[in-house]
Amino acid sequence: MSREPQDTRSGVASPGSGDPHLRRAAQGHPFRLADAVATLRGRGLRLTPLKRAVLETFESGDCALTAEEIGVRVGVGMDLSPLYRCLASLEDAGILTHFYGGDGSRRYDPADEFGVHHHHLVCLNCSGVTRVEGCALSHEIAAEADALGYVVSDHEVVLKGLCPDCRDDKPQTPRA
Repeated sequence: MSREPQDTRSGVASPGSGDPHLRRAAQGHPFRLADAVATLRGRGLRLTPLKRAVLETFESGDCALTAEEIGVRVGVGMDLSPLYRCLASLEDAGILTHFYGGDGSRRYDPADEFGVHHHHLVCLNCSGVTRVEGCALSHEIAAEADALGYVVSDHEVVLKGLCPDCRDDKPQTPRA
C-alpha cells in the first residue's frame, strides 16, 4: 500500500490549475472510460452527452467530487436535476459509488471495477478530502466477515479527523 495520500479537495479548479488544495487524485491509476461505456451499452443504457461528460470528469483522475463540483466541470448550469438523474443512473449501473464527506456532502467516486480501490481521509474542520491508495484492511475485513458467516463483496472506509493544515491552526474545533 502506498503511504502517500493525495489531496483531492475539490473546488471549481481543475488539476494543475494552481489551486494549492487540489492535486491529481489518481496519478497512474486512470478511470477506465472504455470499460464504463461498455458496461452502459451492455446493460442497454444510452451514453448521453451528459453521461459522457461526467465519465470524462473522472477520466481526468479526480475523485470524491460533489454533484455541484461535477456540474461546474461539465457545464450543466443552474439546474442540477438532470445531473442528479445522470449520477443516479451511473450508480445504478455500478460505474460510480458515493460516500459522505465531513460536511455531509455526497461525494462521487468511480466504482472499484473502473478505477482503483482506495479510501478517503475527510477533514472535519475544512471538509477537505484526501485519497489514500490501496487497502491494508482487505484481509482483516474478509477474515472477520468469514468468522461471522458473511461473504464480503465490497467495503468502504472513510476516516475522519483533522488535516495537517487544520491540525496546525490554533485554536481548532472539529465539526461534529
